[in-house]
Amino acid sequence: PKVPAFARWQSRAGEEVTSLRHENIGLDEFTRRLLPLLDGSRDYANLLRTARALLPGVEKAELEQRLGGALEFLRRAALLSPAG
Repeated sequence: PKVPAFARWQSRAGEEVTSLRHENIGLDEFTRRLLPLLDGSRDYANLLRTARALLPGVEKAELEQRLGGALEFLRRAALLSPAG
């Protein structure tokens, strides 16, 4: 998954980012910390390992749910760049 560079940069500075629809989108702490990693170089398995570091002590099933939910939120908010 890939998020535009500008939104990744914004997530490092605050809790809102600009979507591909030019809307301001508020992020929860987990998604805000995940966003800079979504540069297209990581697959789901790698992101899941990273999520484990972001949320230590959380069971794998919950990590998968949180990661899947965050990616779905980003897709619906028009923050994931089109493939290709």
